[in-house]
Amino acid sequence: MTNLTLTFSIFLLFSTFIGHTQQAETFRVITYNVENLFDTYDNPATNDNEFLPNGTRRWTRKRYYHKLQQIAKVIIASGAWDTPALVGLCEVENDSTLIHLLTRTSPQASTLSILYYYRSR
Repeated sequence: MTNLTLTFSIFLLFSTFIGHTQQAETFRVITYNVENLFDTYDNPATNDNEFLPNGTRRWTRKRYYHKLQQIAKVIIASGAWDTPALVGLCEVENDSTLIHLLTRTSPQASTLSILYYYRSR
């Protein structure tokens, strides 16, 4: 009787474990080339002269914040209106632009955290 009880308990535990693993959790990962996400401040460590207010692209704070809003919309929409678990962005000037993306756009974007990796050319 003890062996039967032990076997049944192990089977029940195993079945419960299998049942939980069959429920798929969504883990969304996106990568996005944001194409020259530069702020409007001169950074001597980067070649950002054309993205300054007096540079060739006449990059203003208004244009910068509009671009941040558009990027946030794409990120949120790609997660089916929920933030993806992991977002990889390319062509970002510095970590300050990422902080602006999280703190000055939609509330959903503020739930993300930043891991910034800089690679010089």
